Amino acid sequence: MTERIKAIQTRAFGCYFRSRLEARWATFFNTMGWSWEYEPEGFELESGRYLPDFKVQESNHVLTWFEVKPFMNGCPDDQRWTELAVGSGIRMITAYGMHRSGDGCEIAWINRVMHPHAGRLTLPNGNKYELGPFWTELRFYDAWNAASEARFERN
Repeated sequence: MTERIKAIQTRAFGCYFRSRLEARWATFFNTMGWSWEYEPEGFELESGRYLPDFKVQESNHVLTWFEVKPFMNGCPDDQRWTELAVGSGIRMITAYGMHRSGDGCEIAWINRVMHPHAGRLTLPNGNKYELGPFWTELRFYDAWNAASEARFERN
């Protein structure tokens, strides 16, 4: 039986994140100038309890629930994500990983040589859209580099 590999709990921005990946996303949000709350509240949903990783408010005041998952081949779905988006009226983004600057993920995406799912957008009407590595878009360049280069204190 294989043991589950544990993520490294990381302290940054006054929070204890469950993983470095979550801390990188917080760095990304900060660099974008977006406000965010880490694990703001849990919910009792029909499909089970759920605690989203982030609630993000972009500079244009758009609210987004944001769930961070490690990169995996495929784009798993969780009914709770849809229930939260529909029930709260706030869109949900699930991001699978965050590649590091210079690793070529944006080129691989353009050339379709890697699995084309880096995330999923679920709208409040229940519609879902698979996303490519959106963090590599030009408007996110500085935030992606900051998140990619971030170093965190050791716990």
